[in-house]
Amino acid sequence: MLARISRRSHWNIRVRSSAATQTLPKFGQVSRWAVQICLQTHHLDSPNHQEPISDPGDYLIESMVNHYAFAQPWLARQDIRKYAWLLKDEHYHNFHTSYSIAWLQMLMDYYDYTGDKSLVVEMSPYVHELLDTYTSWRGTNGIISEAPNYMFMDWVTIGGFECHHPPAVIGQGYLTAFYYHGLELASQVAELTGDRARIRKYSELRDEVAKAFNRELWVADKGLYRDGKPFQTSVKPSQWLPADKDIETFSPHVNLLAVLYDLAPKAQQPAIVEKVIAEKPLNTQPWFMHWVFAAIDHAGLFDQYGTSQLRRWQIVPETESFREMWTSGDLSHGWCSTPLVQMSARVWA
Repeated sequence: MLARISRRSHWNIRVRSSAATQTLPKFGQVSRWAVQICLQTHHLDSPNHQEPISDPGDYLIESMVNHYAFAQPWLARQDIRKYAWLLKDEHYHNFHTSYSIAWLQMLMDYYDYTGDKSLVVEMSPYVHELLDTYTSWRGTNGIISEAPNYMFMDWVTIGGFECHHPPAVIGQGYLTAFYYHGLELASQVAELTGDRARIRKYSELRDEVAKAFNRELWVADKGLYRDGKPFQTSVKPSQWLPADKDIETFSPHVNLLAVLYDLAPKAQQPAIVEKVIAEKPLNTQPWFMHWVFAAIDHAGLFDQYGTSQLRRWQIVPETESFREMWTSGDLSHGWCSTPLVQMSARVWA
């Protein structure tokens, strides 16, 4: 597997769509450079910020670029271990709540690209304690409504709220979708370690969560999932948890995650993606686009919509890099580099 990834890093690859030949190879070079300068003693979200090892939602994307462009998995392995220790020390509630599931995804991506089962076995106690914590946040409605907060969602505004840390009425569906996916990944960990009891437990929980998600959030008249329902949580507002308002919103985030993780029935997935993509511009910033591309591909629509979404990235000539957000922010964030992942996995043949 590592040899295959290494070959892709040279970019001597035939492109599927001639329309992409003018710009996309340059995107690959810029993506590669942005991550290269973030490969230090641990993945940095940016050499400018140099945040401590608390942002695996960022490192997940950077580690995927690393797998494809550099084939150097040792740094991902090191970060996975360090973050597990941090999680346990923080009682499995990191500052960015949703990023904990990104850590689990990073672990399983690492396994997929290296075959290193020993790290999965080593991390399995942390995985199961993390999922126990998420399970304790389920409310009486069956979805995640009792979380301490719902950050990080995206650098966007939805329903008048800045969604770095949205209220529960916006964050419920988003965090539930990540939890549902986490149960699937934790089941894979249990299978690799021969833990039959946990495989059964996670299967039962996934069934319960999927039913609750569709019962509580699907709005048939819209053909979309709402983000959440107001006043379902008993958690008091705080600095990172705004008070709920009586609103109903339909973000691309919750709908595309519902598609990607098969919370939405297969037959409905293309229609959901079509509705979401019809919003122009799509209300997402570069970080969440990593999941946008995966959802579009999962619905079988990448050839139709993938390249047009890739063209949202603009190279800043002075720095040969991408901006943190479409029109603002830092110029050195490695996690802006999902174009390299998408081209390696989906565009290049």
